[in-house]
Amino acid sequence: MDISTCKRIVTLGDSGRGKSTLSKHLSGKYNLKYIELDDIFWLKKFTEKRTDEEQIGLLKDILAKENNWVIEGSTRHLVSLCLEPADCIIHLSFKNILIQWYYVLKRGFKRKDSLKESLNLCVHLFKKRYGLGNSKGKQSVRDMIKPFSEKVIELNSWEKINKLIDGKK
Repeated sequence: MDISTCKRIVTLGDSGRGKSTLSKHLSGKYNLKYIELDDIFWLKKFTEKRTDEEQIGLLKDILAKENNWVIEGSTRHLVSLCLEPADCIIHLSFKNILIQWYYVLKRGFKRKDSLKESLNLCVHLFKKRYGLGNSKGKQSVRDMIKPFSEKVIELNSWEKINKLIDGKK
């Protein structure tokens, strides 16, 4: 798939993987509107959530009005609305949970998050990855994107991400 021909791109995947960085880059490179699902999810960032109805309404309005976009995020009920209209779905993942934790902790340190917040995120990611706790019974991202496999690009290494950015296969 030639990413340069895509006008509606969804970037999803693991926390700390680089969804925002990649999406902002693609937005600038291909002149696409950058949309962060966190801005739809939160009324006040990381403090006060919008209701599910408000979130879904906002996203549906954006999808109806905008034709050229890069949407990034990991909130499943919002991501699921973007998959059908997307030309391309980029799934970022880590091969190893220890590497994932490293990047989450590194990002938390850079953002001056508390150690407790970063460690709680690591526990959450562990539970999510292995279907434990709150994630138990929820559809995995891989299962969500399976019906759209013809337009999915899987990236699980920095080498693959850089090749995509550079326009190489």
